[in-house]
Amino acid sequence: MGAAFYAQNRANSALRREMAELRAEVRRALAAVERSPTASGRELAALPAVVERIDAGETASAAGMRAAMASLPPSAAESTPMAEAAPSAPPARPSNEIAEGERILAGELKNVGQGTPEATIETALWAAVGGNLEVLADVVMFSPEIKAKADGWFAGLPESTRREHGTPEKAIAATLARDAAELKGMQLQGRTEVAADEVGVRVLLATGAGKTKEETFLTQRAAGGWKMVLPDELVEKLARKFSDG
Repeated sequence: MGAAFYAQNRANSALRREMAELRAEVRRALAAVERSPTASGRELAALPAVVERIDAGETASAAGMRAAMASLPPSAAESTPMAEAAPSAPPARPSNEIAEGERILAGELKNVGQGTPEATIETALWAAVGGNLEVLADVVMFSPEIKAKADGWFAGLPESTRREHGTPEKAIAATLARDAAELKGMQLQGRTEVAADEVGVRVLLATGAGKTKEETFLTQRAAGGWKMVLPDELVEKLARKFSDG
């Protein structure tokens, strides 16, 4: 039974990689049609229907996705040829800029720095999913009130734990990374200007079992760029989870 479960997990992972590659190939082909000087008005007019089929195919089979690819207009031939076999990882996104409404799979997240509020959120999610605690701890920040509480909480932890994690931020980052294991992807929804140096970034998060939830992450301009401000109640919750192991 254990061997069968392991084999099924490997098959599911391979299918997810194949679907991610097929979606990326189709999007590149669609972009090629839009850029093509030879694309006819009829081809351009047919694109919305193709996009609908691709979106519907995100939870369908690879065969269904390939069938949707077959409906692409001739101008799509100017794009990269469709891969016959999935690579070991999804292709890199062509740009570090996040477009509003763009959907990004967890495996396509990047470390795009902290130059903008949106970039900071993607970098934080990338670090959480990949378990890069150094980057995640540097991207997040606490309010002054909760920072004092977090310092006191961390000082009360066993010496071996303090030595292992170094700072309360890294300890909290470790719990954040564990919680991010179910993240499947994100979609940028927009931003809200809170103050001169504070921006709320609205993000739709896709988790396991096909569930989604919208979150608004507060970002604040700091000396090294924008940082994601963790709410006080979240820091306290993560600290309790960390202490409980």
